[in-house]
Amino acid sequence: MDKKLKLKEKYLKNGIASLSEREALELFLFYAVQKENVQKVCNNLLNSFGGSINAVFSADIDSLCKVEGVSRNTAALIHLLNDVSNTVNRNNIAGIKYLNDSESAKRYAKSTLGKTPVEKVIVITLGEGDEILGCSEVASGTVNLANIELVKIVKCILRDRARAVIISHNHPCGSALPSSADKAFTAGLYKELRRLGVELKDHIVVGSNGEISMANDRRFSFCFS
Repeated sequence: MDKKLKLKEKYLKNGIASLSEREALELFLFYAVQKENVQKVCNNLLNSFGGSINAVFSADIDSLCKVEGVSRNTAALIHLLNDVSNTVNRNNIAGIKYLNDSESAKRYAKSTLGKTPVEKVIVITLGEGDEILGCSEVASGTVNLANIELVKIVKCILRDRARAVIISHNHPCGSALPSSADKAFTAGLYKELRRLGVELKDHIVVGSNGEISMANDRRFSFCFS
């Protein structure tokens, strides 16, 4: 059985979770690349974009075309998949008006951050009945949560006259499991916001393997007390 057929059967039988990120990219390239060696093109793409499949699919067409073995047609297909995915994500959250349970909060956070190739931190402000008032990015890049200024979060709260907030950030290429820094940041922010009369309802961590609601997970709920 050749590599393409093997990967296709693995995907059809067990779904995307059964494939590594490299395998998923290879399988896609088998359909997007016509003349080049697929494994070589896969290596070139991952090497050019820091080993991140998210960064590959988020890259612009001109950057993709600079990679050896990537034609403009292949670059267009890669970029198209990202655009379609972003459209689906926007549609997924378009109907979400309230975040009054952890599942809706995780879905909203995943749709907002799930395909982002760099780490970002967002603040979702909430009003009566946990109605969504706004969603603002307060940090991006190589994020150190300990260095996020409280004033940035407070500005979002004051702007939207929020009674509560949900914080979310992503681990683009890793597990959603909160780090020690994530836990310390959450516990500290909960106490700071409580002094201001604002509730920190949750901290959603979005990883490449899923999402974790820290407030709804017994391992991390201590951060909210």
